[in-house]
Amino acid sequence: MSNLSSFLVTTTPSMDGYKIKSYLGPVTANIIAGTGLFSDIAASFTDVFGGRSESYQKQLSAINNEVIKKLITTAQQFRANAIVGLKLDFDEISGKAKQMFMVSATGTAVYVESLQAETDNKRGMNRIVTADELNDRLKILDILDSLEKGDDLDDPNDWNLLRKYKVKDAAKSIFEIILKLKSNPQESYSLESFIPNAKQYFLSFADEELKEMIYPIILDLEKILKLFYFVKEIVELENLLDFNYIMQMLESDSLLIKKCSLILLKLDKAYYTYEDIEIIKNIIPKFLK
Repeated sequence: MSNLSSFLVTTTPSMDGYKIKSYLGPVTANIIAGTGLFSDIAASFTDVFGGRSESYQKQLSAINNEVIKKLITTAQQFRANAIVGLKLDFDEISGKAKQMFMVSATGTAVYVESLQAETDNKRGMNRIVTADELNDRLKILDILDSLEKGDDLDDPNDWNLLRKYKVKDAAKSIFEIILKLKSNPQESYSLESFIPNAKQYFLSFADEELKEMIYPIILDLEKILKLFYFVKEIVELENLLDFNYIMQMLESDSLLIKKCSLILLKLDKAYYTYEDIEIIKNIIPKFLK
C-alpha cells in the first residue's frame, strides 16, 4: 500500500486497517512516455550495475508516480479517498517511424474509514510522540532560528533533521544564505560546503512540492541571476521540467527570465503528458514572433 498526499492506493482488493464504506466505480489514467526511453533501457541491460541503469530506474519510477497521480485526481472526482486493485500496463505505440509507450493505470475508486482511528476516537486517544521525536522537533526550531539569522549549518546532523522531517519552512532561509554567500567572494569556502547540503535538502522532497519551492525563485528577477544554475541543476537531476512554469517565464517582462526559460527548455523529461503537448503548442508561436 502506498500513500500519495494522504490518498491511499493499493494493488490488493482490500486494505488492512481500513473498512471500505462504498465502491464508487472503476477509474483509469494514461500518459505517453518519451520516445526512445524503453529502447534505451533495453539496450542498457548489459550495464545493470552502472549509473545508466540507476538513471533509467529513476525515470520509470517518475512515470509510474505521474500516472498514479492522474488516477488519484480522477478518483477524487468521485469523492473517493482511496483506490484498490491498482494495475499498471505498458503498451507500445508505433507510427511514422516513431516509437512511444503508453502507460496506463486502472483501479477501483472507494471510500474507506480507518478502523484504528475509529477505535482511537472512541477512546479519546491522541497520537503519542516519543521523547526522541520531541527532542528532534525542538532541535529543528533552533535550526530554523539559526537559518533565519543567516548562520551556516556546520553540523551534518542539522541537515539530516531537515531532510528527515522535510522541513519546508527552511527553504526560504536556505535560498537567502546562498544569495549572501554568492554575493561575498570571501565566503567561497562556506559556499562550497553549504551548496551540497542545500541540494540534498531540496532533493528530499516529492516532485510537486519541490517544483513549488524552486520555480518561484527563477520567476524572481532579484534572485534569478545568482540562484538560476543552482535551481537548474535540481530541475535536471529530478526531471522537473514543467511547461506551465516555462510559459510563465516566457510571459515575463524580464528578458533575463525569458533567456533562462530557453536554457531550461534544453532539458529533457522522462515522460510527456497530453497537457505538456498542448502547452508546447502554445510555446512555439512565442519563438516565431
